[in-house]
Amino acid sequence: MVELKAKRYGIDLVGDSVRIAGRSGGTGRIHIDCFNLPGKDNLGETGIAFDDSDIYFTIPEKDAIIKKVRVPRDAGIESQKLAEFEFMASSLDNADDFILETHPLNKENERLVFGYRRHLVEQKIKFIEQNASKPSGFKLRAWALADGYLNYCRSEGGELVCLLDISGKHCSICFLEKNRPVIADAITGNGADEDNALGGEYRLLTDLAAVMQYHQVILFNAGCTAPLSLLIVSGEKITPDLLGAVEQKIGVKAVPPQARESLFTSEAVREIPEYLVCLGLTVDI
Repeated sequence: MVELKAKRYGIDLVGDSVRIAGRSGGTGRIHIDCFNLPGKDNLGETGIAFDDSDIYFTIPEKDAIIKKVRVPRDAGIESQKLAEFEFMASSLDNADDFILETHPLNKENERLVFGYRRHLVEQKIKFIEQNASKPSGFKLRAWALADGYLNYCRSEGGELVCLLDISGKHCSICFLEKNRPVIADAITGNGADEDNALGGEYRLLTDLAAVMQYHQVILFNAGCTAPLSLLIVSGEKITPDLLGAVEQKIGVKAVPPQARESLFTSEAVREIPEYLVCLGLTVDI
């Protein structure tokens, strides 16, 4: 029997910021505590008892290679190994350079493979272990975003929706088809004067629109004919003006995530838009 620890923390590392969500267990009721830290240097000064906890952290999309691969329908238990082989066959790197993770898509012969660069993962493990405690695992940031939405929020939209998390200069993107994540991507701003991933004047909205259109074409060609019906936007500084700008540029209604309030204290519910990625890290893998 696996002994579950009393607490599970999700740590989202994006740029110079850190966000933490904690899920308490053992009471039969989920209880969420959220902590906002101004910078990575403060992680070791939170007063949180990490030692008796499971810790999971995010890997930003830029630190991973994301590929869709096909495997034979009759591959059975070998489908994961075949997907990993197909991933490495298209790479010039050594297999030891990656930590591989595969996810089945709606079609039986398609898998999404995440190739995490091992040395970057090890750097983050070392940082968290030095400032908190040894972590138990990690998730791709866009996949944690999907887990947070699917497990802690009310389902909205139609057959095809897109999750956007805008934090720092980073915007994680995850498409959901029939409430299953099928595409993970991101855009990142580089300008020193940018307040968030879309820039002080939303300069990257054009790039975001292009990426969204590209993925919708990919989905259509793969047999998903449903139109994109809703954008669920989370992250830092999600304001009506930002939602309006995203909605106008993409041409799809944009709303913040709506919490399943029974899972939270009244204080924690208000933190949902900013901590959705962290909450996805508290969902059991």
